[in-house]
Amino acid sequence: MKVKVIKPFNDLQNDFKLRKVGEEFEVSKDRASELESKGFVTAVAEEKTTAKAKSAKAKAKTAFLQ
Repeated sequence: MKVKVIKPFNDLQNDFKLRKVGEEFEVSKDRASELESKGFVTAVAEEKTTAKAKSAKAKAKTAFLQ
């Protein structure tokens, strides 16, 4: 799950790395819940692109380039 930092913190589970406001990174759902409850991050809505949508986008791009 992807999260976005809203309050800077030192990430204890990743060698005390300083996470800065606006930074996005991947964590487990449990870790995301923990960080959200402490007010450090918010969940980022993940884009779900279907194979059909990807194919249509690729065709549109190819047609544009020709």
